[in-house]
Amino acid sequence: MAIGNLSKGCTILIVDDDPACLDEYCDAIENLGYKVIPAKSAPDALKQIAESPEIGVVITDLEMPAMDGISLLSEISNRFSPHRPIVTLALTGHSSLQIATKAMQ
Repeated sequence: MAIGNLSKGCTILIVDDDPACLDEYCDAIENLGYKVIPAKSAPDALKQIAESPEIGVVITDLEMPAMDGISLLSEISNRFSPHRPIVTLALTGHSSLQIATKAMQ
């Protein structure tokens, strides 16, 4: 499902520990007309998802301290996907086939 096909009522959660990247991503998505919620960490993202049922898309960095993006994607799948659909997208500046495979699982 492409972001352009989502309802404009859908809220997008963006997760990145780099404040400059987080601001840039939020601005870009808001300029497309979507409501955006920023999260500076994976634990913050999980809290936001639990508190905001309107979140339908999560865009996350994979390389973060404390809890990485792969762990976040797994937690979203385990905690929230059985109860509501959430589209997840992963971003990283440190790619490898192994990381891509983990993110898709």
